[in-house]
Amino acid sequence: MKDYKISIIVPVYNAEKYLKKCVDSLLDQTYRNLEILLIDDGSKDAGGKICDGYAKKDARIRTVHKENGGLVSAWKKGVEVSSGQYLGFVDSDDWVDPDMVEEMAEHLTGGEWEIVASDYVLERDDGSKRFVWQELPPGEYLEREMKETVVPNLLGRENRYVAMSRCMKLISRTLIEENQKYSDPAIVVGEDSTIMLPALIDCKRLFVMDHKAYYHYRYIKESMVHKSDSRLYGNIQMLVKRVQQIVKDKFSGEEQSQRLKQVDQEAVFWMMLVLKNEARGNKKGYRRNILDICKSAEVRKLIKNTPVDIRQNANKLLYLVMKYPNHLTVSLLRGAIRTEYAKKEEREDMQPLISVIVPVYNGQDYLEKCIGSIEEQTYENLEIIIINDGSTDNTGQICKKLTETFDNIRVMDTKDVGVSAARNAGLDSAEGAFVTFVDADDRLRPKTLQVLFDCIMKTGSDAAGCSFEGWEKEEEWETFLSKRYAIGEPVKYIPSDYLKEEILKGNSRCWSKLYRRAAIGSLRFKEGLTIGEDMLFLVQFQSRIRGVAETAYPGYGYYHNPKGAMNRKFTERYMDQITCWELAREEILKIDGTLNDQVTAILIMGILLTVGKLAALSAKERRQMKRYARICHDKLKKEIKTAGAYQRLSGGYRIKSRLFLYVPQLYLFLYHMRGK
Repeated sequence: MKDYKISIIVPVYNAEKYLKKCVDSLLDQTYRNLEILLIDDGSKDAGGKICDGYAKKDARIRTVHKENGGLVSAWKKGVEVSSGQYLGFVDSDDWVDPDMVEEMAEHLTGGEWEIVASDYVLERDDGSKRFVWQELPPGEYLEREMKETVVPNLLGRENRYVAMSRCMKLISRTLIEENQKYSDPAIVVGEDSTIMLPALIDCKRLFVMDHKAYYHYRYIKESMVHKSDSRLYGNIQMLVKRVQQIVKDKFSGEEQSQRLKQVDQEAVFWMMLVLKNEARGNKKGYRRNILDICKSAEVRKLIKNTPVDIRQNANKLLYLVMKYPNHLTVSLLRGAIRTEYAKKEEREDMQPLISVIVPVYNGQDYLEKCIGSIEEQTYENLEIIIINDGSTDNTGQICKKLTETFDNIRVMDTKDVGVSAARNAGLDSAEGAFVTFVDADDRLRPKTLQVLFDCIMKTGSDAAGCSFEGWEKEEEWETFLSKRYAIGEPVKYIPSDYLKEEILKGNSRCWSKLYRRAAIGSLRFKEGLTIGEDMLFLVQFQSRIRGVAETAYPGYGYYHNPKGAMNRKFTERYMDQITCWELAREEILKIDGTLNDQVTAILIMGILLTVGKLAALSAKERRQMKRYARICHDKLKKEIKTAGAYQRLSGGYRIKSRLFLYVPQLYLFLYHMRGK
């Protein structure tokens, strides 16, 4: 690793309460070629003297005293006096892990236009914490990927694709010096957007760390972002104008027009922040202020001309008020926002939200108990999304009853689109930082989601899976539930090892796992497939991540449903099993080209299992389905030639493959007679 000089800039204002922890965490850095700049912005407490004391004790620290000018003026002064090739920022009430700079610096290349970004932990004074992850998957994004993937997603989204904070990053000096002209000390909320937006637009190489939350952000209720402040509306107006100027300077032609539309979308979400600010804190004037803001010509034009994609329920209500400002909607907003923030105090900020996606078709006999097992989880911060996929029984009524009983359930209706499309609808609607899938006839043990969440946190993985136990009768489930299991240490796999040791050995299910939603990103189940679709999703997921953890804890109860897809007689849908493994092989070989024989052997077994389903049909039905027998025969003839695949088959499958290959009709007849 090259030894680049890195400057860490710490703006300080009246921070005596927290400053020592912040500076000590910087002095503890394992990376040595470091200068630490403490910029005292006219502190009125002992903060300035504390800075001087540190400067006398350690040569890496320099203190600069200046007149109070605000956060932006302080970090700009730090840039002016710094000498590092790369710059990092830490606010004086926060702190960082000892290995932050060293591990991030390993991914620097010496380029003038690059950024290395990590994640953070939101820390409360009561000791609770919440990990916050970027939606942009980990990895390296070069100039082309920046232009095609990152920059188009920087603005106009309900959730940030890339964190706009100047902290938790190492940034090439050139990117800051070239773009700090956009940062105005008068803008005190969202001000980091005025430096990081142009820096990210100009960035030619972005490296996103693999879910490394080195930075500890102290949540302070008294900060302007978290309390009611009458200046917020004016601040947001200035911020919007500044971001518009950035876009006009950085883009031209059609791209400029597109980005300006995204600025308008961003403005809608910023206005929501203004409304929340008024509704939750301004006891006397909130109604008048909200109506004045929403009825202003500026906001009326913005709402009329700006379509936005809103998923979060709280934001839907805020948007409703903006669109239809009246005394009723404002009163509803006031009550909802105050209730929402009370809940956050108790629960949401302590645990990231997990979205539980439950697709169901004609599930009247088992849905309630499935949902009951989810509601009994020891992990409390859940949203449950039930996708009722065109059920023709009483499932719809049961869904309605469940929503009336539990306030964390949402029901979506689809028109018999299949399990893949139903799960995709759930993913599109999910608001959680984490996602899991539960089939409507299955159940969870009470600790399952907590165990899986802890596995992800311990290992820094993008997903975690547990084992399962099958059951068919209710008493079998009760017996399983009464057993006590030790929760051992999880095992973390890199994707290539997970393919070999788990997926290709049978652990190819999408359920019984918890996923980071940011790692899933735009990945979706391949629609139209009904057998093997979860395996294909899990394989495709491997190419987007750095690791998966597995625990032996049997947290998932799998119901052996006699009406399930695998227990029905052959239809053309059974061919999906073959299609899925053919598609999966392409993805697997991109990750590890040595696995061709192993994957092909599994594909051959899939072909023979499909043939077995065909053989179980009556003679008349087999004649009607003979084209599928021919397809299976042709595929087997091709795949059996793959080097090493035949040798990987068991003795029984070798005999079956040869018999079907040479005398297919006899094989179908014998298999049919065997099944009688």
